[in-house]
Amino acid sequence: MGKLGRTLKAVEEASNQLAGAMKNVQIRFNPFHSHARSAKAFLKYVSSASMRLSNPQLEVKVDILESQDPPEIRIDYVDGTSQTVDPVGADVKYLTDLVLRKSRLLSQDNPSPFL
Repeated sequence: MGKLGRTLKAVEEASNQLAGAMKNVQIRFNPFHSHARSAKAFLKYVSSASMRLSNPQLEVKVDILESQDPPEIRIDYVDGTSQTVDPVGADVKYLTDLVLRKSRLLSQDNPSPFL
């Protein structure tokens, strides 16, 4: 297997690990808010076909706000913990890295109370 093949396999495994760690995702944003870009990008990511195939039970709820409140992402994990993320100024890589860190902790059966 070449370098590209190994990279693609690693990306697929990370995507499966991400999807398996999440139980529910709630994304709240005003689509016209100046800081909604990352929330919309994360919504696109968790709603993708590959995520749906990796975890068909993942529930994604979107609340479209009319107010100018900043966007918010709440992630409920399979271990019963939850995490609220302020996506303002974050990119999708940062947001997925947060979930990936949590999923690695779950796979080690050593959940940290600090996440």
